[in-house]
Amino acid sequence: MLIGVKNKGQVTLFVILAVVLVALFLIVYGFRYFSGNNNVPASIEPAYNSFVSCLRGDVSSGISLMESEGGYIYLPEFESGSRDVPFSSQLNFLGEPIPYWSYLSAGGSWKNQIPSEKLMETQLAKFVDERISNCNLTKYSSQGFLIKTGKPETVISLNKNSVGVLLNMDMSFKKGNDSAEIKQTKLEVSSSLGNLYTSAVSLYNYEEKSLFLENYTLDVLRSYAPVDGVTITCSPKIWNAETRSEERRV
Repeated sequence: MLIGVKNKGQVTLFVILAVVLVALFLIVYGFRYFSGNNNVPASIEPAYNSFVSCLRGDVSSGISLMESEGGYIYLPEFESGSRDVPFSSQLNFLGEPIPYWSYLSAGGSWKNQIPSEKLMETQLAKFVDERISNCNLTKYSSQGFLIKTGKPETVISLNKNSVGVLLNMDMSFKKGNDSAEIKQTKLEVSSSLGNLYTSAVSLYNYEEKSLFLENYTLDVLRSYAPVDGVTITCSPKIWNAETRSEERRV
């Protein structure tokens, strides 16, 4: 009986050891896979990490530009107003054009130009493609690196609290006897762009249904300016803001 118990304890110990080894393998493998280092040799990591940092910076720049331009990087065609409709399709904010999501055209009709998530992803991917080729890695040439890059093709996924990036671009790194061939680079950039877009669209749709901004404007006008009644007079009427404020307090 003691021998049986001993054998059973040994088997249990081996099972536990096997589970621990498998878990360690999965942790190490998972870390290598999700860290995005593509199993790059240690001697080549500095150059590749600089490239990844450059990619992250380009994505962040595109996100910042998109947040400041109403969800666009490449603006839609500008449409000016007319004498009868002194409006346009863009707001000039401190010299920076921001497309209106809804505007009154020169012909007097309302037009919408809300960017879709797909459009935003496509524009951000195009922005990264145009910028990443200019990533400066020349300093590594003097350190004995031989670096070759192919044509980039970026895929962007807009999430709630992050932006997923998949860069399909053939890259080869060589230094001494070490080399690495990389075809894809994956990373995630922390960003509230997705949440901001969802909130903005929700607010826009609510305004379209309830016209709460227009109603608030009418409330303000009726509270602070004389807009009711008709007076016929030969002399111009003068509105005293201080007197009106005193009347409202009474």
